[in-house]
Amino acid sequence: MRLRVIIAALLGGLAILSSTIAASARDELKPRKLGVIVITLQSESLARWAAHVQAAAAKLKWQVIVKDGANNPALLATALPELLNEGVDAVLTMAVDAPLISEGLAAAKAKNVPVIATSVEVNPAGKGLFAAVYAPDSYALGVSLADYLLKKNPKAIAVGQTATIVYAADRLVVGARETLQKNGASMEAVVDVDVTNLVNSFTQTTTDLALAHPKATALISCCDFSPLIDLPALKSANRPEMLLLTRYDNESSLQAIRAGAPLVIATNHTDIFNLEALDALAAYFTKKTPVPASVDESKSEVKVIDKSNVPASGFVYSFDQDLATYADRWSTLYQY
Repeated sequence: MRLRVIIAALLGGLAILSSTIAASARDELKPRKLGVIVITLQSESLARWAAHVQAAAAKLKWQVIVKDGANNPALLATALPELLNEGVDAVLTMAVDAPLISEGLAAAKAKNVPVIATSVEVNPAGKGLFAAVYAPDSYALGVSLADYLLKKNPKAIAVGQTATIVYAADRLVVGARETLQKNGASMEAVVDVDVTNLVNSFTQTTTDLALAHPKATALISCCDFSPLIDLPALKSANRPEMLLLTRYDNESSLQAIRAGAPLVIATNHTDIFNLEALDALAAYFTKKTPVPASVDESKSEVKVIDKSNVPASGFVYSFDQDLATYADRWSTLYQY
């Protein structure tokens, strides 16, 4: 009986020792303050991704400060300096091109505060001012939407709606237009919207395109919030049958597709890029591992969603599953 007690005590001691060794093998990850600058929280997808960054950072015991640029260049110019004054250790930007925050990027570099552009690719002009860019290819979204149209009608006629002030927004429309033209179809016209007056500008440009191009059967739009504005505008213009094609699996867009709206979306596995950014920053903070300049594009895939394959509920990709995978990995690497 006494031998059993001794053996149990020894096994218990080994378990404690093993746990101690495992804990000591993990790197200490201190609490950090992370800034996130979003070009506009009017975008459902950007607002969702910003919230997901907050949820993921909480697993690392990091505080997150989100700045809404509200599509206002003046606000965006001050966002990064404000975050630096608030003592952030790193910054993620979403859909913000370097020229809009150039002074802040220079100040961040001087303070060794890494700034990573995530979620949405940025304009090549000034791209090198970011520590890294972790974002899927918007051009590929446009190609996928054009391919969808071409399968339906090889001679399809479309029109386009873009926002050239945001590089990634325009890239989708460029990708769609070039793909259609290369394959014998066409995009008869492309109009630029005023992002400082979203609702009125999107409504007016949609109406103008629908009325001026009666042979066009599809409108390819740059932005994830387009369905909320463009679908009603098409009805008002007596073109309710006109197919709207745009980006991202916003909840409102998925609901519209489920309800039978003439809407098609192309979406990426974008949360992976934000989680990869947090992953890179954790390694940087603990071991000074240089932040990789980019993420392997194979981590993302484009899915085109219409009424035939829309999820019955939820989103196309599960953030909860993604977060669980990264959180489990972080728990083996770091002690908080």
